[in-house]
Amino acid sequence: MVSKPGRFAKPSLSDLFYLFFTVWMFLTSPVGWQRLLLDADASLHTRIGQYILETGKIPHRDLFAFTKPGQEWFAFEWLSEAIFGYVFNLASYKGLTLLAGTLIALYVTFQFKYTIGRGAYGLIALLVMLVAATATSIHYFARPNLFTLLL
Repeated sequence: MVSKPGRFAKPSLSDLFYLFFTVWMFLTSPVGWQRLLLDADASLHTRIGQYILETGKIPHRDLFAFTKPGQEWFAFEWLSEAIFGYVFNLASYKGLTLLAGTLIALYVTFQFKYTIGRGAYGLIALLVMLVAATATSIHYFARPNLFTLLL
């Protein structure tokens, strides 16, 4: 029997899956963590977040478009953009990639945990989750939709 304090020191299957997934998706790939920044919108969302943090206001006009400057617009992803701006101010692009990678790994881990909790066989659930995560990896960028996937 494991004591209550020792229970937290023993990794669960979900903990091991999280670590394995992180290594598999980001550390063994030739582009690694950099793949999360291959979408140009990561910088736009970050800059909008910085603007929100600097001014304390959500922009209602497009401040960054050169084709239609000042056009009416609303930053509907303002909360996640503010988080991106805050993380960027703290740790630059390394912080953004760490945040995005963590959100992705948590999302896939929670999905794996959910399938196991619903009674799926562990090995089959593991294989299906890895195939699904690989198939959807084309959408893994440092963008606000990562919060949507997680929640």
